[in-house]
Amino acid sequence: MYLTNVAAPGDLFTVSFDAGSPVQLDIGPGAGDARDFKVSPDSVHTVYRSGPNLAQIDLFSVATKGGTPTKLNTGFISTDFEYQITPDSRYVVYLQRNGLAFDLFSVLIGGGVAPTQLNIAPGNQNAVQFHVSPNSQWVAYRAEPSTGFGNLFTVPTAGGTPVQLNVGIAAGSIALFQFSADSQTVVHGVHGHNPSTFNIYSVPVAGGPHIKLNVGDGGADPWWFFVSPTADYVVYTAELGNFVFDLFTVPMSGGDAIKLNVGPGAGNVFVSLVKFTPDGSTVLYRVDRGSGRYDLFSVPIFGGTPIKMNAGLTDGVRADYLSSPNGQYVAFRVLGDTTLYLYATPIVGGVPTRLNAVGQRVESFVISPDSSRVLYKTQGPASDLFSVSVELSETARSLTVRAASALPFTGSEPVPLLVLAILIGVVGFGLTFIARRTPRHR
Repeated sequence: MYLTNVAAPGDLFTVSFDAGSPVQLDIGPGAGDARDFKVSPDSVHTVYRSGPNLAQIDLFSVATKGGTPTKLNTGFISTDFEYQITPDSRYVVYLQRNGLAFDLFSVLIGGGVAPTQLNIAPGNQNAVQFHVSPNSQWVAYRAEPSTGFGNLFTVPTAGGTPVQLNVGIAAGSIALFQFSADSQTVVHGVHGHNPSTFNIYSVPVAGGPHIKLNVGDGGADPWWFFVSPTADYVVYTAELGNFVFDLFTVPMSGGDAIKLNVGPGAGNVFVSLVKFTPDGSTVLYRVDRGSGRYDLFSVPIFGGTPIKMNAGLTDGVRADYLSSPNGQYVAFRVLGDTTLYLYATPIVGGVPTRLNAVGQRVESFVISPDSSRVLYKTQGPASDLFSVSVELSETARSLTVRAASALPFTGSEPVPLLVLAILIGVVGFGLTFIARRTPRHR
């Protein structure tokens, strides 16, 4: 799936992985300046925005294999706000301009029926942000009335009566909100004024009593929170003063928060870029020691002793670190004065293993779905794409040599490829990437 400006500005095409000619998707009623396309999770539909100018943008759906696009909206939508396809691929949820405000709608992804407005009474306020629940049944949205603080509502995706969630707690701005992984709870932050406060609450998705989560943390000021993939815990960063942060975990059902960055991961630090292993059992976070070089730690989500992932390395860990899909190791880039190396370390700790060759600068990387291999793109004029086993059971091999030799050429040797980007990532045992042919000059 790609956009091109060869035929006209913003034309949208699809092409199969096997073979065949590209098929243009933005045709007929959906022709125009296509932009911001998304493929449904089941890959059946592609949704995109298109219009003759920024003031006349419509939302279209088309079969990913090709067909006649269907207009989904009844009024012009916004180019500034995101639309979302529900995880079950049934609905598209979007914001639509209404004068100076926005309304929230859902519509079946295949069209054929009128959209349903979601922000109706008592939640008929200016909708400015929304999230769809993982089970696709609910939409949570932040709404701003004409006066006073914003409010948080949930409403069934198919339509119904909105329920206000931020009731029975101190008034304040809705700063953040997120569904739990099981879609039964909404976690949200409330920024109070006079005095300035920030509290984190959990509340049932259909409304009910709130549970304050930032309790027992010594009065630290929360800044950001993260909901675990298993819906059991909420992890949050909190400032102790002077831009010094700690990292806390707390059960979503409430209780005293537990400090995670203890022992080797403690001190006067700035905690950032919190991530989870896929099973939610382990928290990963970076610590800035003040030199601009970051250490990377892992710690059980219920608390314990943090383990340094970049042990023995003096250079700092970059922001794009990844946990393997099986949760057994973490891969990360380390930036030195003249080097940019790629390492892997077991989540339980150990000596980091360098995956790329000396002299190679790694620009980007992905991990295979079975967690056995890391694929990385090198940096520089002769960039290339390599595959290497995590256990280093074999030497890293170039993936573009075979591709280059399969391309037609007019000289006496294959045309090499300059790898531009890893586009989609690993799909089964294959990889999709963007490359440009670079004929050799003699």
